[in-house]
Amino acid sequence: MESLDIIKVESVHWYVKDIARTRRFYSELMDFAELGESSPELTKRGRQHSVVFNANDVTLICSAPVGEGGRAWRWLQKHPEGVGTVNFLVRDVQKVWKLMEERGGTIIDDSLQRFTDDKGGSLAFFSITTPFGNTTFRFIQRDGYEALKGLLPPREKRGLVLIDAPFETRDGEFRLIEAALAQARLRWPGGVYAIWYPIKDGAAVAPFLESLAETKHLRLELDLGPRTPEGKLAACGLVVINPPWKFEEAMRQALPWIAARLGEGARCNIFASPAEATVPS
Repeated sequence: MESLDIIKVESVHWYVKDIARTRRFYSELMDFAELGESSPELTKRGRQHSVVFNANDVTLICSAPVGEGGRAWRWLQKHPEGVGTVNFLVRDVQKVWKLMEERGGTIIDDSLQRFTDDKGGSLAFFSITTPFGNTTFRFIQRDGYEALKGLLPPREKRGLVLIDAPFETRDGEFRLIEAALAQARLRWPGGVYAIWYPIKDGAAVAPFLESLAETKHLRLELDLGPRTPEGKLAACGLVVINPPWKFEEAMRQALPWIAARLGEGARCNIFASPAEATVPS
């Protein structure tokens, strides 16, 4: 049977009657941290008060009814307090949709639900339910910086993280990359990370490069030279953290070859981190 490629249980959504009692249970007895709660507007609109708790990789969402008509209220009319939704993080939600249709799953969405946020992340999901409409199972695919938290470290313990950020859509992208790398390297310090970036303003690039000072990395830059029409991107770079064995040797041969074929004035640079920088274990 073809695998759904479920990465992990991302979170579990409980429906409870008393959110204050639930808060005491998880925060004081179980040592969970409270990450946040629904805003007054969301609470009013959804007719339920929700709080998110976390302990390491375990995330729980607990919702209690506020009046009648909300999902928590409808659930508790038929069931005791319990799990209403299990959220699975998957690698390819389109593939899971196809397999669920083929296997006769009870899909409750008309199509994949897709959303984007202001941090460079995108989200796609759909839900199925049991034949009796009790517990819901949601399959979620996340892309972007936020996804690194759920995808790292990989099961195989080997791999490459490629960050090709949308620099053309917003300012401050380098700061977002720095923060994402810091979190990712805490989870997977020995991983290989490749970050592409445009070179339009040296002052904007410099702080990002300085943030890499303590890492073992290789920096490749390619510049098309002054013949590039005004307003067009003329130079770009690629930083590879924890470069594979012989990668530098290969790039010192390949990059000059590429530059020579891009026309007069094109040039390249290769910068290696200091020898004392080491790959973390």
